[in-house]
Amino acid sequence: MEDWQKDKLESDKGNPLIKRAIEEYVGREHISASIGTSDWYICEAPPREDQHHNTDLVICGKNVMKRIGCRIRKYADKRYRDELTIRFSRPSGKKTEEAKMREGWGHLFFYAFWDYGRTDFLQWVLIDLRKFNAWYTQCIKRGDTRWTVQHNRDGSSDFLAFKLRDLSGCVVASYGVPEYIWGGIVPEGVVAGKKKELNDKDIFGES
Repeated sequence: MEDWQKDKLESDKGNPLIKRAIEEYVGREHISASIGTSDWYICEAPPREDQHHNTDLVICGKNVMKRIGCRIRKYADKRYRDELTIRFSRPSGKKTEEAKMREGWGHLFFYAFWDYGRTDFLQWVLIDLRKFNAWYTQCIKRGDTRWTVQHNRDGSSDFLAFKLRDLSGCVVASYGVPEYIWGGIVPEGVVAGKKKELNDKDIFGES
């Protein structure tokens, strides 16, 4: 089984919790205001969307489809909870999440860590990919690489590791992230599990 397939199986196990987190912490009212309808639901993406368009879950409504990429890491990796990693390259040359994001696929990215019993999430962040892409592109143009490249021990793929404190301007909502990780710049949204009102109702921007 390839590395991306293992990640896919892991994130699929958490889909019910991801759906609940988005509906409860982002709020149905904010999503409805952003997409222009209150008649919507979250479902699993078709295989083609997952493989080619950086999409694990889809928010569906009348004439609306918003793509959500997801990744859930093991509890044993919690020492890296101050980071967000995105697959950057594979020996096979297959397109990675980083390439799909830069092409503009995906509206949101849900990144979480399992708790010890794998019954809930220790923490999660929900990233606005429009804002992430704008920030990432500007960093590349300036030569300001605030990320590191990490290699899987088995040589199956490489990842870019970003510090969450550098992504605070891209966060829609978060849960369980200790405030020290943000480096003193606490983003709007949900911090340490306490729900706050979101100022930006335009979660998805232009379709």
